[in-house]
Amino acid sequence: MNINLSRGSFDVDLPIRGESGSPVVTTDVGAPEVRVSASGTLDPVSIDQRSRVLTDGFRGVFQGATPSEDYDNAIELADMIKSNGDGDPIDATIPLPEYESGVLRVPAAGQEQALQIVYNPGQRGFVEIDLGLTRVGRINGGAQQEYNTPTATGTGPIQISDGLETVDLTTDVQVTRNVGRPNSEIKATSAERLPYYVEHQKSAYDQFELAFKFTSGVDTDLTALRDIFTRQLGSDSLTLDFNGLYNMGAFNVIPDGSQALRYVRQSGEQGTSTIPTINLRVVTN
Repeated sequence: MNINLSRGSFDVDLPIRGESGSPVVTTDVGAPEVRVSASGTLDPVSIDQRSRVLTDGFRGVFQGATPSEDYDNAIELADMIKSNGDGDPIDATIPLPEYESGVLRVPAAGQEQALQIVYNPGQRGFVEIDLGLTRVGRINGGAQQEYNTPTATGTGPIQISDGLETVDLTTDVQVTRNVGRPNSEIKATSAERLPYYVEHQKSAYDQFELAFKFTSGVDTDLTALRDIFTRQLGSDSLTLDFNGLYNMGAFNVIPDGSQALRYVRQSGEQGTSTIPTINLRVVTN
């Protein structure tokens, strides 16, 4: 089964697929605006006068005619979610009877990970997708902000550089990309069944998580990587360059979070260092 996702110039068919027995299409119905107040009775009293929140989830895999086509589809989906739609909804055509047509959907409201894309090492042309869309009654649009992922041709390696040192990530690198628009928000209303969406002209969220092992040049590469992550950047940024791997090019990034880089030595693995965490957020340089 495929669902079609379109918005403006973006148009992607997402094959819905997962392991047998795993959920691939989900809907969560929430009532976060119901007011519950303590009273003199054993159970509290409630007032329910606000719209519900419905979020649809889709899990799929791009594994089509060619690896390049799969990578291009993943990029287009990321660009669709990251871009501001100028009031346009995401049209989702879902061939299931319980999903009616004509529903307005937007990137999962207030979430940094409305879309997660996973590239597993050794699985060429196999891209896992986890997407969340929130249903809304209307959209208050902001100015259009269209994003285009940097693209390139080649086969890697993935490199991280600060302009002084460059480190190649060469061994079984797992790449996860998280995209969302957390600065846009939904507003509950008492007049409509679904909330309305306020599409702010504010920054999107675009983050890469990398995990891999160093199996050669461990001491040199770890030292260089640590130096890259500990230097103060000021208003500059690092460069994360895929050199054409997954059809992606170079991104301006900064270390993200309190565990932007984590490296460990494991018992019984002499001469090897595992890097379970590199977190990098895309920025404007």
